Amino acid sequence: MKDNSINEEIELQRPLDKGLLKALQQQPMDPLVHNFSFRTMQRIKKEERQRAHRTKVTEIVLMAFVSFLGIAFIVVMAGNSLKEIGKSLSNLQLFESLSAHPLVTVTLICCLVFLGGMNFFLENVFRKR
Repeated sequence: MKDNSINEEIELQRPLDKGLLKALQQQPMDPLVHNFSFRTMQRIKKEERQRAHRTKVTEIVLMAFVSFLGIAFIVVMAGNSLKEIGKSLSNLQLFESLSAHPLVTVTLICCLVFLGGMNFFLENVFRKR
């Protein structure tokens, strides 16, 4: 019973399908410009460049924001200690202060390692692009 209803439905749709096919055949086909694929590829490459530029700008802004947050955190957490170290450093010579304050030496070494690592990472990331 179901097979008959499906067959009847198909038979009812055939004249409609033929009418659509005939209407499509009567439509004029506009030819594509001779360099359609070249223009399309140019547009795609331009969009990719714009997307890459937006991504790069976003990465730079986020890196600056995270760096600022890190510095702010250090200042908030160790502000008093940094003030004391600054006061004591103003009274001492440079090399004597480094040996007298191991916290300053460790902080400088950590900062240099961090900045060196960030330099290495950013050079590798931006060199690939």
